[in-house]
Amino acid sequence: MVLLHMIKHKSELLPSYLRDTPHIVVAHIDHGIRPNSYRDRECVHKVANQYGYEFEYIELELGTNASEEEARIKRYEFLDQLQNKYHADAVVTAHHSDDVVETAIINLTRGTGRKGLSSLKSIPGRSRPLLSLTKEEIIAYANEHSVGWNEDETNQDLRYLRNRVRIKLQDADQQWKDKFATQLQKISESNDLIDTQIATLLQYRLKGKQVLSRTWFVKLDHSMACEFMVAFLKKSQVQNIDKKLVERLVVLLKAGRPGIQIDIDADTCGMLTKRSLRLVDRKTRKTRIV
Repeated sequence: MVLLHMIKHKSELLPSYLRDTPHIVVAHIDHGIRPNSYRDRECVHKVANQYGYEFEYIELELGTNASEEEARIKRYEFLDQLQNKYHADAVVTAHHSDDVVETAIINLTRGTGRKGLSSLKSIPGRSRPLLSLTKEEIIAYANEHSVGWNEDETNQDLRYLRNRVRIKLQDADQQWKDKFATQLQKISESNDLIDTQIATLLQYRLKGKQVLSRTWFVKLDHSMACEFMVAFLKKSQVQNIDKKLVERLVVLLKAGRPGIQIDIDADTCGMLTKRSLRLVDRKTRKTRIV
């Protein structure tokens, strides 16, 4: 609600591309997790109409036992559909500094590695303009400008890991959270540099084709091999990359028998030869071009 108000009133807190009268479509997802969630949709729809913005929504039926991950996946599926429908430059979300800290802590507990500490940021197609603001500052803005909102009572539901982390952080010193957020920003910048260097070396090694040479890959230690595999799959536009797939491919590339065929995604499979791993189109069986 604060983000909508800021966009409508061209707040100086927003980047210029959100102040230059962009075409805004307000998207709302009713996950179908709690019985009174329709009130959220009514609230958002009313404000969108007042501001003169188009409004799109979807009603899901995930049920009360739906996980945070399931809700997130379904949410972004809908947002991605709308982005394609409107040929939008980006999906803009209201994630803030507290969300960054919570997400980093959650990812640390899950062992997601360095990228888990900087996963919540603006990227092409995903704009998060409020990441520099704390939740406290957002609430202060809402109060100052009389911005109303609905409080989701499931925010207190301790079945959800994020809620448990959030409630613990409520008692944390704000100065500590600010310092932690600052360090996370530095880690994010370092990760961007590492990713750029990996992509540059990978481009040199691939030579225009989706083929990973076993000769040099086997010399990498396991963690670095996983980093290169993730970069390789992303560059090849593979969908739904997960840790299990990455680990499996790394092991097979280092020690698998030639002739093995590996399922990658709906459109792609991997062919293991004596010298390389090739990503081929399932239909044409031709090696994909980067």
